[in-house]
Amino acid sequence: MSVRPAGVEILATSTEIKNLNSFRFLQRALQHEIDRQRGVVEGGGRVTHETRLWDQAAGCTVAMRSKEEAHDYRYFPEPDLPPLVISPERIEAIRATLPELPEGRKQRLMSRYSLPESEAAQLAASAAMARYFEAAAAASGDARTAGHWITGDLTRAMHASRQTIDEVRITPDSLGGLVRLAAAGTISGPSAKEVFEEMFATGQPPDAIVRARGLARIDDPVALAALVRDVVASNPKAVAEYRGGKTLAFGFFVGQVMKRTKGRADPALVNALLEQELQPRRP
Repeated sequence: MSVRPAGVEILATSTEIKNLNSFRFLQRALQHEIDRQRGVVEGGGRVTHETRLWDQAAGCTVAMRSKEEAHDYRYFPEPDLPPLVISPERIEAIRATLPELPEGRKQRLMSRYSLPESEAAQLAASAAMARYFEAAAAASGDARTAGHWITGDLTRAMHASRQTIDEVRITPDSLGGLVRLAAAGTISGPSAKEVFEEMFATGQPPDAIVRARGLARIDDPVALAALVRDVVASNPKAVAEYRGGKTLAFGFFVGQVMKRTKGRADPALVNALLEQELQPRRP
């Protein structure tokens, strides 16, 4: 390793670094030695001709032994290899043939879909995962939510089953359909999780699972009103507490309605009906 100021043809005195047992240590040792030699040269000093070791704990190179002459390093030209000269034009031509790399893919996903960096990095780690995400984003019309499903529930299910993104039964279109059903309020959050599990296990589309299991959100005001009246009538003590000023009891009634409907009742409608039903009765 040796350095030279920009525009100077002659390299400064070189050093040798030994005992590197990983590419990560190699990178860190090289960067440290570059910075160290640059500091010596820019400070008007002279780099010592020596062999140095990489001290991982200290994060620096340390002197091992000195060398007096360049031939002590056994430097000699390789007789069977001609000088390798690569033109800038050839480098750019090769660069043009490269596929999209993970870092560039991450930046594109962040820019195009407004994804947080951690999520974009996970999706960009493989070209297959990125393709799946972009197809699901297009199918759902909501890239952020599609990304949450993929980096969350789908990734956890893949790890548990030891599947790759190319092996999962849920198609990007089906995942997009699940996002749309939840966004439209057709199914509740807990129901969406249930539908997802069935989709992962069977590959069925979400709407078919919702129909088969009767998971669609209940938003019939007549049916819910009857259920609310029954819940209120079944809990006279909680009614008295609520009407006596313990407003926290309201959450108990909401929970009872949601429990009876297995989380499928429209929460806004349930709240409105309960507020009406729990009003004190006029004599």
